[in-house]
Amino acid sequence: MISALPKARNVAVVAVAMGVALMAASCTFLATGGRCSANAECAARSPNATCVDGACVMASSADKDGGVVGDCKLNAECIARLGEYSICEKTKLTCVKLLSTDCSKVYGDYKNDRAIYVGTMFKQGDTSGDLGASPDALAAIELAFDELKNARGGLPDPAGGTSRPIVTVECNQTQDAVRAARHLTREVRVPAILGASTSYVTIQVATQATIEDGVFLLSPYASSPGLSTLEDKNLVWRTYPSDAFQAAAIPKLVDEIVASPNFTTPRAARPGGTPTRIGVVFKDDTYGQGLRDIILDKLQFNGKSAKQNQSDGTLKLFSYPNTDDPAFATYDFTEVATKVIATAQPFDILMVLGTSESVAILSYAESHWSGDALPYYVLPDGVASSSKLSIAIDNIVTGGTVDSKNIRKRIRGTIINNFSGPVFDAFSLRFKGNAINGSNAYDAAYLLMYGMYASGTKPITGAGLAESMAKLQGPGPNVEVGANGLSTAIQALTNGAITLTGTAGNLTYDLKTGDVTAATAAVWCLGVDAQGKARLVPQTGETYSVTDDVLSGSFPDKPTGPDPCSFR
Repeated sequence: MISALPKARNVAVVAVAMGVALMAASCTFLATGGRCSANAECAARSPNATCVDGACVMASSADKDGGVVGDCKLNAECIARLGEYSICEKTKLTCVKLLSTDCSKVYGDYKNDRAIYVGTMFKQGDTSGDLGASPDALAAIELAFDELKNARGGLPDPAGGTSRPIVTVECNQTQDAVRAARHLTREVRVPAILGASTSYVTIQVATQATIEDGVFLLSPYASSPGLSTLEDKNLVWRTYPSDAFQAAAIPKLVDEIVASPNFTTPRAARPGGTPTRIGVVFKDDTYGQGLRDIILDKLQFNGKSAKQNQSDGTLKLFSYPNTDDPAFATYDFTEVATKVIATAQPFDILMVLGTSESVAILSYAESHWSGDALPYYVLPDGVASSSKLSIAIDNIVTGGTVDSKNIRKRIRGTIINNFSGPVFDAFSLRFKGNAINGSNAYDAAYLLMYGMYASGTKPITGAGLAESMAKLQGPGPNVEVGANGLSTAIQALTNGAITLTGTAGNLTYDLKTGDVTAATAAVWCLGVDAQGKARLVPQTGETYSVTDDVLSGSFPDKPTGPDPCSFR
């Protein structure tokens, strides 16, 4: 038999010749010339040929046992033909390369013919400290799969066979996310992808690749409320809660700031009785738009709604392009920052609803507004998690640890999940990267592993994984993610179900939307580390209750009481 053409993934046995070559009835056929741009070209060569990925091919035939006839059976055959990081894809029995333009790393025993291949899609090379930055996301996923391998040799076989290694094909989402996803879904034919880093890319990949191809997409970081209503055949899930949780908390945080006796802002320099002024800068993607819409729907100040304040000129909105889109990757943030500061007076409160790139807006505004009365900043988790924020504050602060502008006291925001419980603490001890950034990816890996095992003896497919999620919602023993829970989980899932606790809380799901339903929004601040540098304090003691729609606890800017933010 000849070597397979990787793009012709529906070809079982391919014959290429200068003339039309007919092979045995059990083999696939490639018409003369091979290349095509339309089905009609192939039909002219052979009535049963179609154009697939630029090649004329015929559907695979079945062997006498009903199986697919292909050009390989073992990974070793394909490695011999195509080189390292090639496998015999077992559903079509064709040789494929695991690596591609966008997918540069394979982690795990890929040569094993019982391996289960899983895709990952993150911002490879991103060291911003953003949620979804590649080093932490990938390291957390690899840690989870290593724990399974070390404890059980791989995913146990419910049928009693040897354990199966889980292998990740790690791809970069930043150049062409759809191309990367289609390599995973149509060439490697993975049943699941862990990713992507952002809501925008997750939705893009879902609507242009994974839903159509029946692949389970599990994002550790996508938080846009738009995912909850996506027509996704129940194939798009996430371990990070919807932004609807933290967006609802932000108006309450604004109320608290305005009512605080410490609220000394630019309005103090204006004539008495002038109203509070708020600016909102948002990233023009599903993340920023989703936060904006929920916040503005609930925001009340000056005794008026957001819409009324906007009409009065006391609320102003600014947007900047989606910098996750390669077309805007080099956007100059001074463009929107200049508009923000081009007001008669600084805002009393400025919300910046974006991710790490929006730190540039805060830095520019802070350095260009004049006077001593400067605004408070309210920021979401997308900014909080970035190492760029702490670096920017250190650059703004003068005189070492002396914060002459009190900027640390003027910055606060919301973050989803409780990164302080025993499961998170145990993960932090084992994980060598940024535990906050890696935790949701670690949870996603365990959710996927247990979903695979809960599929039983059925083939592992996207639809099967979605169906298996119900078995992780109980009733059954509570299992914490991590190596210590593996035996209990596997035993319980053999004939029943479990409830799963992740690093940041219970992984309780709405089985219709793939959304985490149990979440807490906490108020964060910027503290000071032992070297006098700014650091994120994700838990200030103040939290938002979705059920009661209230802030509980107290922000530590008081003259007495606990002070995790080192304000005093």
